[in-house]
Amino acid sequence: MGYIINISNFVMFFILIYFLIILFKFC
Repeated sequence: MGYIINISNFVMFFILIYFLIILFKFC
């Protein structure tokens, strides 16, 4: 269960970074 939560947090962080990159490209 701990591993699943860790992967979920990593994916959330990765999506956040990807979203920031998209926002910077739009500017």
